[in-house]
Amino acid sequence: MRRRGRLRNRIIAWSLIPTSLILLAVALVILRSYQQVTEDLVLGRNRELTRLAAGQLGSELTAYSDLLEALAEEPGIRQGDPAAQADSLEQAQNRLVVFDAGVVILNNQGVVAAGIADTAELMGEDWSDRAFFHQMLRTMGPTFSDVFSIGPQEQGVFAVAVPLINDQGGFGGSAVGMFRLGAPTFSAFYGGIVKLRIAEGNNSLLADSNGRLIYHPDPAQIGGELAETWIIDRIAQGQVDALRMRNGQGSDVLASFSPVPGTPWGLVTEESWAAVTASSRSYTSFLLLLLGLGLVVPALVVTLRVAQLTRPILDVTRVAKEVAGGDFGHKVEARTGDEIEDLADQINAMSAQLRESYSGLERKVQERTRELATLNAVSAVVSRSLDLREIMQAGVDMACEVVPLEIGAAWRLEAAGSPPMLVRIAAHGLTPALLAGTARLPLERTPLGIARQAGQPYIWTADDLTMSEELAALVKAEGIRRAVTVALEAKGQLLGGLTLATQVDRPITGEELSLLAAIGQQMGVAIENARLYESEREGHEESERRRRVAEGLREVLAVLNSEQPLQDILDFIVHQACQLLGSEASAILQPRRADGPLEFGSTCGLDPEMTAALSIPIGQGIAGRAMAERRPVVVPDILGAVGAPAPGKDWPSEAEWSVVRGFAELYHTVLALPLIARDEARGALVLYYRERRSFSEEDLDLARGVAHQAALAIESARLREQAEHVAATAERTRLARELHDSVTQSLYSVTLYGEAAARLLTNGRTQEAAEHLRELRDTAQEALREMRLLIFQLRPPALEKSGLVGALQARLEAVELRGGTQAELSVEGAEQIARVSLAVQEEIYHIAQEAMNNVLRHAKSEHIWLRLAYDGAGIDLEVRDDGGGFLPAAAGAGGGLGLPGMRERADRIDATLDINSRPGGGTRIRLRVPLQPSRASPGPGR
Repeated sequence: MRRRGRLRNRIIAWSLIPTSLILLAVALVILRSYQQVTEDLVLGRNRELTRLAAGQLGSELTAYSDLLEALAEEPGIRQGDPAAQADSLEQAQNRLVVFDAGVVILNNQGVVAAGIADTAELMGEDWSDRAFFHQMLRTMGPTFSDVFSIGPQEQGVFAVAVPLINDQGGFGGSAVGMFRLGAPTFSAFYGGIVKLRIAEGNNSLLADSNGRLIYHPDPAQIGGELAETWIIDRIAQGQVDALRMRNGQGSDVLASFSPVPGTPWGLVTEESWAAVTASSRSYTSFLLLLLGLGLVVPALVVTLRVAQLTRPILDVTRVAKEVAGGDFGHKVEARTGDEIEDLADQINAMSAQLRESYSGLERKVQERTRELATLNAVSAVVSRSLDLREIMQAGVDMACEVVPLEIGAAWRLEAAGSPPMLVRIAAHGLTPALLAGTARLPLERTPLGIARQAGQPYIWTADDLTMSEELAALVKAEGIRRAVTVALEAKGQLLGGLTLATQVDRPITGEELSLLAAIGQQMGVAIENARLYESEREGHEESERRRRVAEGLREVLAVLNSEQPLQDILDFIVHQACQLLGSEASAILQPRRADGPLEFGSTCGLDPEMTAALSIPIGQGIAGRAMAERRPVVVPDILGAVGAPAPGKDWPSEAEWSVVRGFAELYHTVLALPLIARDEARGALVLYYRERRSFSEEDLDLARGVAHQAALAIESARLREQAEHVAATAERTRLARELHDSVTQSLYSVTLYGEAAARLLTNGRTQEAAEHLRELRDTAQEALREMRLLIFQLRPPALEKSGLVGALQARLEAVELRGGTQAELSVEGAEQIARVSLAVQEEIYHIAQEAMNNVLRHAKSEHIWLRLAYDGAGIDLEVRDDGGGFLPAAAGAGGGLGLPGMRERADRIDATLDINSRPGGGTRIRLRVPLQPSRASPGPGR
């Protein structure tokens, strides 16, 4: 009994232990095979996805090099002239806006020669030692750089460079477009990475060949160093790989990397290994369950079916090895009717599931690749231009091509009106009826609202258009069986809609809906960019127009303040009026006499024969009405206003009417404004436009300003003429008084002395006659000095031309020295005196002139000394003579010798005037002028 039991136990042990070991080995092999296959599939998938993403990024980057290569072909860039290159860059600035760090031109020595977008501080820098410049010289093709720093702030940038080939086929330099490292949201480069959706579902990094991060999902990490430097070394060798590793936090991750084609950069992606292999854990548990069954069941039947169990287990082992080798086409054939057959079925099911999983992964990779390629193509199409109609048409054409559906249209939302309207601006395959019926649609009567509310493309038929019976009837009449509408949005704002339709009853797949949603997002962003560009352009044009107006008015004001003749000033004003107010012609009309008709004076763009043949009575015509009514007069249609000549009217005559008719045939709209100065109408300013024109209040204010400037010019000329007449009259009166008080009296004395001397000589009294002749000589010399003084005062030297020292020297030479008086002028610090303000110099000159006049008229001196000195704190003037002298107190009390006027002039410049004199002892006059910074004119170097 015990022997049978021992034998049975031994048989069971002999059979069960090997069987259990085999089952355990099979389970472990299958588990390891499944894990190995899963790991290989995941690694292969991620390796391929990373390579494809790097390829897509490389294709995206070629757009920037293509843009620079197109720039390099422009003649202004190729000829090598920095000025021409700067002009060409300025003209291409709108196309080069994608390079947010600017574009520079390097000459063939690698020195920065020209640039745009805040690159002035880089001019003259030598970049020949930069790695990308050497790489470009080796390849003579587009080259992308690693991260480097520019400018005083050491701004981090990376760049793309293309060679410039001159007309002789030689290397002429390089065009370098730069991107800011870690640029804000509006960067074209980082926006392109976002459009490619490289970072979806994983942690994707972009690093240069030195390991510096160009892109990181965390903006704070951009510009830092990649921790795994060995990856950079393998990328530099051109390797594409995916592997399991531990990251800096000690977690298992799946890391994939690939070089970006055409660049020294590498794309690195990281995914959690646990997340990647989450789907395989259920299979592991299932395999463990099978292992348990494989151990329990054989223990119950091992004594009866040892032989039958061996063959299926060997088959399972064989198939498991084949599955581990990647061959999923074999099956385990086990017809035992027990758990071994179940195990074989499970192995077959696992193999089928692995085969299906592998096929699904391949299909998803293909779908993802196609989706990325389609979105990249759409992005390239809608990003080619900032013109809204071009963007929308390109988007509609591309959407109809990739879905594909034969009918498509896009609308722009006009939300300002009530109700909001959709305006069609792009169409593809629409019939004339659809074109006419869908040009403008109320938003509330279209499916667009439903699509936006759903947050996804909305599929509809004609029966779904309950909001608009007219649109439903039109759709049915055109045979449209199915359509889909996508809302075009940006930043949460509805911008328009995209609708694609077909006359074939076919379903629209989920993949097509996903593509349409992505295309709608791309178009929405492109539309918003176009709208922002248009808004910025309009603002720039308005600013430029206002700047031109301000400069024009400033130029008019400068001419008004000049000494130009009135006719030149008015000619300048009418030309500025044409430029500032956009008219084809303009004219200023003035009456020759107070009650006379208006006649053409200064003109711009008008036929002289027509203007010479026409005069306009005040109150008649457009200009006459503006002057009589003292308000702007606008005539939108001259031809309609002219009509036919009315019989019996004085104006216009038949000849004048033909001239007026000629004006009406040449010009469509006229604006006339009165020229009013000091509450008196001086004429009219008339502006002529060939096209119909309306005027805003801002336009009228500008026209009034120009007319006011013209009126000021006319009034200033009139006042200047009056002032010159009054000044001439006053000067003649003064000269007559001076001649009467001095020269006339002296000449009368000469006559008396001459007559007396003649009588004495007749009587033989020669001694007394000689005395009278000496008196006659002295009196004649005094008269001569007075005449020279008057002549000098008629034409005094201009201080602004000769300066104070030159004017004093000219006075002494013209009057004192020629009159026989010995005169000396000593000057200290002439250069500093010349820098004193003209107003102070004039006051000093007039005080010195009055002092010299007194010496000439009253002192009877033989010598006069002038001393002018500058000592840093002020100017000293001293006038001294050896004449008869006087009592200053008596002269000041009597108001003679011009002393009060001299003191008034001294007070005006805060100077002190000191007069020392005594009878018979000559006279000394000292003037001390303290200088302040405000009285000094800027000299050289100041």
